[in-house]
Amino acid sequence: MILNKKTLLKSNPKNSVNQCVHLKWHFMQFFWNDILERFDLTSHLLLDPKIVLQTAVNALNSLLSFVQEIRNKYEEYEEKAKQMSGLKDYAPIRYRKKKWVTG
Repeated sequence: MILNKKTLLKSNPKNSVNQCVHLKWHFMQFFWNDILERFDLTSHLLLDPKIVLQTAVNALNSLLSFVQEIRNKYEEYEEKAKQMSGLKDYAPIRYRKKKWVTG
């Protein structure tokens, strides 16, 4: 059986590309889950036809402060992702060599 580069990347979960994607995926899962959950709760509250204006203003201010606060919690989400994925760090970035055409 002949294996090409693409097949190796797909079949080997321990390679650095898959590890990087795995860690990023867990990070995004925790990060976006918290954000979307909060937006959903606020949205349901605002859709109530009997809502008092001050309650709506308070809900939107709370959502604004939540978004501002979550921006400072990058390390916390990264730590959760590392614990869940079992990885300690992102894979190193590899750059392609540039080919120079001289003419």
